[in-house]
Amino acid sequence: MTLMAVVRNSFGLNMAAGLRRSILKSHSARFLSSLNASESILFPNEKAGNEYSTNWAVASCGVAVSGSAFRNLDSGSMGKFAKKLELSPDKNSEYFGGIDADTFAEISSDTCDALSKSENLFLSDVSGAGTVSLRSVSNDVVFANAIQTLLPTTETEPQSFKAAVSLIHTSEKDSEAPGPYVAVGKGLVVVRGSVPLDMIKKGVKEAAAEKLGSEAMEDWQL
Repeated sequence: MTLMAVVRNSFGLNMAAGLRRSILKSHSARFLSSLNASESILFPNEKAGNEYSTNWAVASCGVAVSGSAFRNLDSGSMGKFAKKLELSPDKNSEYFGGIDADTFAEISSDTCDALSKSENLFLSDVSGAGTVSLRSVSNDVVFANAIQTLLPTTETEPQSFKAAVSLIHTSEKDSEAPGPYVAVGKGLVVVRGSVPLDMIKKGVKEAAAEKLGSEAMEDWQL
């Protein structure tokens, strides 16, 4: 083979290799472009009941979302989950204030575990005059409606809402308790079963007083 033939052959191979690289690069670019376009449609894949900001807000109360979570639903939307939104409190409800820290930690942990297994969770971020601000997580839409009758729902985004008090509630009764109850800790209220609204209000005020101090409670209107 002459020198000129070797050069031509080498040039042809280089051209072929370059062409292959160009084709691969073009295909890769198109693939990545289609992948990014697909991701922009599929991610974050939010919908009613699956909004990341709401899920994080629920998690701030120690509850994991395993099903759907809804924030500040209006009464019309709540009506899709229950025919009646009236609270039916149990007359045997009890109130536990000033209980020891270990017992309260056990109660709150058990309630968080029960809520984390719920199909639907209802987050209520409500606030009113003075320093009143409450974040409530419940698996009962009737209870959520009751909370939202106490104070108006906030327009603040979930990640920016600062709650003075958190409340966790499950409709499931505590198997170790004789009936429904409200238990109060520092900045946290735990509610099991269906309890009177006045008992909930008392618990929120007490939890706030323990966290903020009695002086801060002078502006509370609940």
